[in-house]
Amino acid sequence: MRILHKTSHFFLSLGIMAVTLASCSVLGKVSGETLPEGFLANKQDSVSYALGVLNGESFRQSLANMPKSASINRDKMMRGFRNAYDNAATLISKEDAEKLLSEFLQEDEQKRRQRARSVADSLIDVHKSMPGVQTTESGLQYVILKKGSGKAPTLQQTVTIHYRGLLAYSGKEFENSYKRKQPFKTPLLAVLPAVAEGIMLMQPGAKYQFFLPYHLAYQENGAGDIPPYANLIMEIELLEVGEPAEMPVDKSRDDNKDEKKEKSLEEVGQKNQSNPNT
Repeated sequence: MRILHKTSHFFLSLGIMAVTLASCSVLGKVSGETLPEGFLANKQDSVSYALGVLNGESFRQSLANMPKSASINRDKMMRGFRNAYDNAATLISKEDAEKLLSEFLQEDEQKRRQRARSVADSLIDVHKSMPGVQTTESGLQYVILKKGSGKAPTLQQTVTIHYRGLLAYSGKEFENSYKRKQPFKTPLLAVLPAVAEGIMLMQPGAKYQFFLPYHLAYQENGAGDIPPYANLIMEIELLEVGEPAEMPVDKSRDDNKDEKKEKSLEEVGQKNQSNPNT
């Protein structure tokens, strides 16, 4: 549960394509180009053509992964490619070319991150002002979809929940325990602090929708399919509150830091116990 828990192939493909192409005596139209009969007259011709196909496909995919802002000039690109292939003099050395491309990609990534953060900040303010939305001191936003009854869980307890996780800006779903038809059981100490804080607001049987600003989720780095500066929406249904959980001791952790975090969340839980569903 991501949101809660913290060249042999080349030669095989080449061989298959070489055999396939060698068996073809006549080629029809390829990308609008009519090739003459006997264009692949022998195995060497087929291997040569196959090598071009595989390298061309790889090159095409590399270009597809380039940022749109690159606005690649095909003629200039092919001239550089041809000069390097022919081992001719180039206008830019290999070292300078690598540096130039690296700097461009870094600058583009920085711009995209800045845009993503700006959009995320705007969305936080917009969502906060929507009807029915409540906000905690940490900045966690939530809407009560269905109230529960009984005692809310404490930080030391284990809970059983159903949940959905979505990207706030697009609505793309990245987690769903309902689809798996299997509730998720976890110690609250094992989940993201913001998720733990939210669940401690709930009583058994309740269903809440939480809006996690990026600084309470995966911040500027993202995780897997979750991009940097992504605000998240979590729909959580609290099915059951269990006994206190025994967490394994992590000798590498910062005990002082973890103790401070635990005390802070305990204070949140105590407030929730005295003011349920506020």
